[in-house]
Amino acid sequence: MDVGKFKYLSNLMSYSGFCLNPEEMLLIENSLIILKHEQKFEKIFFWGKIHTTTSHDYYIAFGYKKDCLRDRRFFYSQDAIEWNSLPKPDQSVLETTLMCNEMFNGDPGLVLDVKRPPKFIAEDDLIIQGHERVINKLKEEQRLACVVKLISDSAMLVPRGALYNPVNGIVTFNPTFTGLNRNEAIELKNYQIYREPEMKYNYNLLKRQNYNYSTDFLDTLDAIIPVNKSFSVTWERDEEIVVVRSLHWLGAAFLHEINEPCHMFFYMGDGKLNHDVLFMTANM
Repeated sequence: MDVGKFKYLSNLMSYSGFCLNPEEMLLIENSLIILKHEQKFEKIFFWGKIHTTTSHDYYIAFGYKKDCLRDRRFFYSQDAIEWNSLPKPDQSVLETTLMCNEMFNGDPGLVLDVKRPPKFIAEDDLIIQGHERVINKLKEEQRLACVVKLISDSAMLVPRGALYNPVNGIVTFNPTFTGLNRNEAIELKNYQIYREPEMKYNYNLLKRQNYNYSTDFLDTLDAIIPVNKSFSVTWERDEEIVVVRSLHWLGAAFLHEINEPCHMFFYMGDGKLNHDVLFMTANM
């Protein structure tokens, strides 16, 4: 949610079923404008809100200076006034985070004991031996950074053409983007994941007749497993607004105004992965 258009986008958010109260909106907008100038960002965005078991919820934001894809820095706040930098998560912490099913407590310094599944190893005599479960320490601040990364890497969206990759490789928001039309908006292949691509470039090249590398360099939603069942697409306001919701991360939503450059992503939930997607979509 671009803070430069915060009031308009906050009203647009209500079509997804989520909203911020007036006090939150005022504090977030003003504090992020200050943070933008302090960090010398070109743009700053409100990412969302992660609920905790206390009244100290986590507000998340990110900004960038030049490259809007690779130079992003994430911040968190519990009062929507003071913002702290989120640490960069490593792979071991990411794996531990996926094993943690507890709700966030609201204390960034809290350390949890997370039990990881036991390892089963086949010995030389082909007898499978089970080893004791390993207990890892997980700081809530590290877990928060991991959850933000996991959600961003799988549910943070932009419409096709909104990001532009020029010859110099510095990715920027496309100033000529005019929005998706109604026919394009209902197809998952016209939505891209706002992260560095994981698929090979020729994967996207071969599945489009009108491929353009400067705008089609990101992975698309139709490749997310389960294919065509990981997101829902609905219409609002007489089919003027399309809402794309993630079924893996309930509370992650993307809204786009048809034939307009206006679009936004936000997350509002408990930060827990939905493991029941396959059961939910079994008859789809």
